[in-house]
Amino acid sequence: MEKSLTKVQATLGIHSPASSVTVADDTERADPIQGEKIEEDAATPVPAPQLDADFHPYNFSRRKKWTITVVACFFTLLVSAATTSFTSGYPSMMRDLGLTYIQAVVGLSTYVLAFALTPLFTSAFSEEFGRQPLYVVSVVVFLLMHVMIALAPNVAVIAVARIIQGAVGSTGSTMVAGTIADIWEPKQRGLPMAFYSILAFGGNGVGTIAAGWIEANPKLEWKWIQWISMMVAGCYSVVFAFTMRETRAPVLLAKMMKRRAKEAKGKGDFQLPTAAVPKGSFKELLWISCTRPLILLTTEPIVTAMSVWLAFAWGVFYCMIG
Repeated sequence: MEKSLTKVQATLGIHSPASSVTVADDTERADPIQGEKIEEDAATPVPAPQLDADFHPYNFSRRKKWTITVVACFFTLLVSAATTSFTSGYPSMMRDLGLTYIQAVVGLSTYVLAFALTPLFTSAFSEEFGRQPLYVVSVVVFLLMHVMIALAPNVAVIAVARIIQGAVGSTGSTMVAGTIADIWEPKQRGLPMAFYSILAFGGNGVGTIAAGWIEANPKLEWKWIQWISMMVAGCYSVVFAFTMRETRAPVLLAKMMKRRAKEAKGKGDFQLPTAAVPKGSFKELLWISCTRPLILLTTEPIVTAMSVWLAFAWGVFYCMIG
C-alpha cells in the first residue's frame, strides 16, 4: 500500500512530509558546498602584476632604442680599446719606470683576468638591482682608473689599477648584450647585435692605432695614452648620464609598483597584489650566476668546443699584442 501511495503521489506531484524533509536536507547540504566553492574562489591568488605597455622597454620609441644601443655599445668600444692601447705604451713605460718586459705585461694579464672572472658575480647584481646602477659605477670607476695608471709610480699600482679597470670594464662587454635583449624583440635584434659585435672586436684595432700614434710622439708617450683615454671616457660619461635609462623590465615593474603605492598612500583605494613578481633571493641569483657557466662548460659539448676555440683564438691574439 505504501509503495502504491508513493507512486500515486509522485504522479500527481504531491510530496509527503518525509520527501519534503529529504528535499530540504538536500537544499541545506547544497548551500555549504556552494559556499565552499565561493570561499575557494576567494582564496585564489591575484595574478602577478604586469608592467604597463607604455613603460615596457619593448615599446620604447625606435629613436630611444637606438640611442641606448649606441651609447651602451660605445662603452664596449672603450673597454675593448683599453685592452690594446695599454700595450702600445710598453716602450716608454718600461723606460720611465725601469720595468722589464715581463713586468710590463702584468698590466695586460691582470686586466684580462679580471675581465673574465668578474661577470660571474656582476650578472646577479644586474638581475637584482637593474642595469643602470651597474653601468654608472662601471663607467665612473673605469674613467678614474685611467688617472690612476697615468700617475702610477711603479708596476704594483699599475697592476692594481688594471685589475679594477678590467673588473668594471667587463660590464661593457657582457651586459651590453643583455641591454640589447631588453629593448629589442628577438626578430629585431640582428642589426643591433651586429653593431655591438663590430665595436667589441673593432675596438682592439682602434686602441692599437690611436695609442700607437700617441706613443710615437716623444712629447706624449704612455702617460698621455691614459690621459687622452680618460678625456674620451669623461666626454662619454656626460653623454651617458643624459641618455642611458634602466631597461630591465622586472626592475621597472618594481619601481612602478612602489610609485603607485606611494601615490595612493592614505587614500585607502590601493592595495598591492598578493602575488609578487617571481624572483629568487639574491644569494640564489649569485650562486646560479657563478655555477651555471661552469656547469654548461663541463656538460655541454657545444659550449666546451666553442670555449676551447675562443680560448685558443684570443690566446694567440693577446700573445701577438702582448
